[in-house]
Amino acid sequence: MIHKNIINTYSDLARSGKFPDDTYLHRDLLKLIKDRVGNTDRLNILDVGSGAGYFGLNLTQMEHNVTMIDPSYSALRLAGKRVKYSNINSKVNIVVGDGEMLPFTKDKFDIIVCIFVFSHLESPSKALSEIARVLCKNSKALISFENKLWHVISNSLKEDYKQAFSLLLKDKPAIKAYDILPPVKLYTLSEIQEMCNSCGLDIISVSGLRYLTAFQEVLKGIGTTDAEKILISDKNAGDLEKILSDNKDFLQIARHFLVECSPV
Repeated sequence: MIHKNIINTYSDLARSGKFPDDTYLHRDLLKLIKDRVGNTDRLNILDVGSGAGYFGLNLTQMEHNVTMIDPSYSALRLAGKRVKYSNINSKVNIVVGDGEMLPFTKDKFDIIVCIFVFSHLESPSKALSEIARVLCKNSKALISFENKLWHVISNSLKEDYKQAFSLLLKDKPAIKAYDILPPVKLYTLSEIQEMCNSCGLDIISVSGLRYLTAFQEVLKGIGTTDAEKILISDKNAGDLEKILSDNKDFLQIARHFLVECSPV
């Protein structure tokens, strides 16, 4: 389960009108998700850890039926308001619940989206098993993870070798990476592969997001948003990021992974 303190943090952000979605990273992840979903007939999609509904609402614009589930009532209340004021022709369900105990029957969903959730889970393997359980056959899940190796390099660049060493030694390392958010848990690609395999999921593909420009946060002492603005304002930086993201040889140094997997 997600710790109560984490739920409270996101609930406070929702109530204050400062819920952290629709960032540059959200938009780039949405592009990847839409590409993986593809142009197809109406699907039943589950958005696990939907928060205020950024990804779920955008998928309804593709005329898919979407169920949003999140442990934060306040975040879902904001999602409900967004649904109310959106021009939606598909079915939307909003459920208060936990990704480690999904309140749905087996083989229910065609697509499951789970973004920025595994950074906070107490038992990620349990959540993966639940995702595998409620996925239909020949379906897929799209799950994001934050890369441990990127943070080891990041801390080394700012000469915090103690922190870098600590991240390498811990089985489930977490780090305070964003000013207004709780600490995030980190994973290596091999750990993700092992968890998916043990929980009945085959990995189809892994995409990386945020490579070298994200290191500007530590090199220049700036925030995540300011580092991402470099991608928008500097064409060379944007072109370099695209080359890196298109080349799987550089996947290990991406800050974020989007893992596409399917039930065995």
